[in-house]
Amino acid sequence: MFSISDTELPLQLYQIEHESLTCFCASPTEAHQAYVHYYWWLSVPTDDTNLDVIPDNATDLVMSPQIPEFSIVYPPSSEPFSIPLTGPITYVGMSLKTELAHQFFKTTATELARCHPGTDTTDTLGIHELVHQCQSIQGPEGLAHTMDNAIEQYLTRCSQTELSTTRLDVNKVLAAMQASVGLGGMETIAGHFQLSDRQFRRIMGSLFGYGPKKVQRVMRLQASLKEILNADPVTLEDGYYDEAHRIKEIRALTGLTPGQIKRMAEIYNSMS
Repeated sequence: MFSISDTELPLQLYQIEHESLTCFCASPTEAHQAYVHYYWWLSVPTDDTNLDVIPDNATDLVMSPQIPEFSIVYPPSSEPFSIPLTGPITYVGMSLKTELAHQFFKTTATELARCHPGTDTTDTLGIHELVHQCQSIQGPEGLAHTMDNAIEQYLTRCSQTELSTTRLDVNKVLAAMQASVGLGGMETIAGHFQLSDRQFRRIMGSLFGYGPKKVQRVMRLQASLKEILNADPVTLEDGYYDEAHRIKEIRALTGLTPGQIKRMAEIYNSMS
């Protein structure tokens, strides 16, 4: 069981079935205690085991020094649940105060709950640098120091991003995204607004609730639908690599293939 003091804390508690699992916890600096209950470091041995989680009112952000760009958020659960683990691997995490977790990530509770494990969570929450800094944690000794510094830098970047957001015109952002379909990457668009790639990703998330790649997927879909319904498919210039890529993306976003969409439009037009 995780423990950092003799004081009873409203924290995410764990019971570890396998004795060889090793876990250490550390308290955050006073400046970060408004958001964070504690940090933790877990070492998983070479065999498979389970981590049984006891429900509580905390939200955990989990990362791994061995898996670049990986993160996952565990919100409070009303029922006990078990997490299968396979080693050797280590995990680093922070137990956040649930009522303030969405404020910490500068998002909504609804969007926080929609995050999928892996790079989606990292992209959606814009925590690439936070995840990157956890890569340097090789043991529990520097856990508190590294995580305190990472959070300090993260909060500072968020404040700078919020200031940058107030200077951006949403219509200009959308116009730039539309013009970029099939062309340069996010760095090019960010440079147009004199922002770093990281700042731009954070701002896009705050404006639209999604990262720039998801916004561009929608823009590309709009361009493709317009051309599918109004032009010869052979001449499509919507930014997709090829026809297979076009079909896969359109089906993923609409549930239909380009051919099905066109047939539905033809039926609709014939009835009007």
